[in-house]
Amino acid sequence: MMRFIDSDDALVADLLASTLELIAEVGGWVAPGTRLISREGQLSVSSQTETGSPLFHIPRESFVRVDEVTWDASHERLEVLSAPDHFGDIEMEMLYLQVALHNHTQKLPWLTTSHPWLATGLPQPVINAVRQVLPTFRKTDMSAKDTLWANRCFKISLDSDSPVQRLLIPLVDLLNHHSQGATGSWVGSAFDVPASKPFGTDECFLNYGMDRDALEMAAVYGFADSSSTIANSAPLTIEVPNIGLLRVLGDGRDSTGMNLRQTVVSTPGQITLSHWTFTQEDSGNAYQLLTENSRLSKSEAIDVIDMLRESNIQLLQEIINSCELQEQDESLRILSDSARMNLLVLAQP
Repeated sequence: MMRFIDSDDALVADLLASTLELIAEVGGWVAPGTRLISREGQLSVSSQTETGSPLFHIPRESFVRVDEVTWDASHERLEVLSAPDHFGDIEMEMLYLQVALHNHTQKLPWLTTSHPWLATGLPQPVINAVRQVLPTFRKTDMSAKDTLWANRCFKISLDSDSPVQRLLIPLVDLLNHHSQGATGSWVGSAFDVPASKPFGTDECFLNYGMDRDALEMAAVYGFADSSSTIANSAPLTIEVPNIGLLRVLGDGRDSTGMNLRQTVVSTPGQITLSHWTFTQEDSGNAYQLLTENSRLSKSEAIDVIDMLRESNIQLLQEIINSCELQEQDESLRILSDSARMNLLVLAQP
């Protein structure tokens, strides 16, 4: 199995090799020419297999049901207090392998210092600026452990009688995000992932989904997503000359995080949008949605969206400015870079 490993740490190499052996034991596989890469605790996947060809086949027996495990409350290390008796030998062994891997690569301490949702030293002015765009930012307490599993697990129902739950799918969780990355397929017995190499290198990527913009990705996953091509409007109310109030509710997702259909409600003196997404693509369809569901002409719709764009630019600039006033650390850099990426989208005509 070592032919699949490229690591600067011998113990990480052993843990990854053992993970591969367990997956192979239950009929799983990785594509030939694939490498699991570890550099200074950061993990990624590269492969010489062609884009679109199968990369991973991970049987369900090797998944870890992390929410059924009782965890210690430590913020420094993952500690298993107990696991259910119904965990099979493979799942139990995989659980301890993944715990050892994440502990050795210092994932919890890394999250608590770099992740914008968790970083203890994030200044209140920065938090306030981000909340103008993302009102729920840091309003829910998250432990480093919960953040780790929220970032690395898939929400899947194992069968028709089971509720959706968080599942750690080994190897797949090593794939970094790109908006043009692969989409995995749950077929009821295994999770399959094709190779996707959007940068034209051998590194393989996964699209984490949910159509989040760069600032949302920073708040949820803790990194600046340079592949983002959208920017979601902040919830706000602005006065548009000769038209009236424009309200954007920022209500674009259901309770599971899935996207909702956009709605436009027009009443005398006010237009209410459930949410609004700016894209780097042609905005003609967006203007059409607005004109068809309001009394606006196309030129008026353009004026409305231009004012909405400018209001969002100002809020993003406030995030950047508030970050620049502080002594720089990783969490501030992530937020500032992400706000700039949203600005790049908003700069499109």
